[in-house]
Amino acid sequence: MIAAFVLLLPVVIAWRQLRLSQRTLEAALAQSQSDAEVRAAEAKSRRAAEFQQRLDQFFTTGTQAAIAIIHHHDRDVRLSQIRGVERVTWAECELALIPATHRPYIYEPKLTAIRDCFSELVESLSRLWYFREQELLEAADVQHIAQPLLARLVEHDTPFFRNLRIFIHYCAAEPVLNLFADYVCDIRPSFPDDLSKLEAAIMRGDYGAFQASPWGPAEFRTSASRLMERLQTSQPDAQLE
Repeated sequence: MIAAFVLLLPVVIAWRQLRLSQRTLEAALAQSQSDAEVRAAEAKSRRAAEFQQRLDQFFTTGTQAAIAIIHHHDRDVRLSQIRGVERVTWAECELALIPATHRPYIYEPKLTAIRDCFSELVESLSRLWYFREQELLEAADVQHIAQPLLARLVEHDTPFFRNLRIFIHYCAAEPVLNLFADYVCDIRPSFPDDLSKLEAAIMRGDYGAFQASPWGPAEFRTSASRLMERLQTSQPDAQLE
C-alpha cells in the first residue's frame, strides 16, 4: 500500500500542478479578453469623438444655412452668428452667386452674407474631401454626407443651382469638383454650358440693367435697393420642395 502510494504521489502532484496551470491559463485568457474588450471599447469611443469633431468642423453656421437654403426655396435661416434669423429665397441666392467677372457684386449686407455662407459650404466640402484623403473619415461616411447634397445640385437645373455650380468653379474648389466626380458626376464638362446660360440671362436683363463700369454711391444704393425689393416680392418655383 505504501509502495503504491509512493508511486502515485508524483502523479497526483503533477495532476494538481496541471490543474493549477490550467486555471491560471484560463484566468490569464479571461483577463486578456477583458483587456481586449476594454481597448476595443476605448478605440470605438475615440473614433466616435473624432468623427463628431470632424462633423463639427463641417457643419459651421454658414454651412448649415447654405444646406438649408439648398433644400428649401424660401425659408428662415441664420446666415451668420452676428445676424439674426431672416427669410432667404433662391432668387436672392441666384443673384448673390453671380461671379464678379460677369456683373459687379452688389455689396448689400444680406447678399454678402449669402455669398459668405456658400463660401463656407465650399470650404466645408473641401475639408471633407481632405478628411477622406487623409483617412481621417471613412469614405462611406463622406459619401453619406456629400452625395445627397451634391446630387441635388445636378438633378435639378434651376438658375440658382446653375449659379451655385458656377460659383464652385470660380472658387477654384478642385476638392469639391472631385467629390462631384466621385459620388454624382463630373460637372467640369458642363461648366461652359452653365456659363452660357448665365450670360444669356444677363443679356436678357434677368438681373437688372447693370453695367460693368463702377456706379456712383447714390446710383448703386438705388439700384441695389430696387433689385432687392423685386427679389423679395418674387414668387420662386416651389416644385423642388
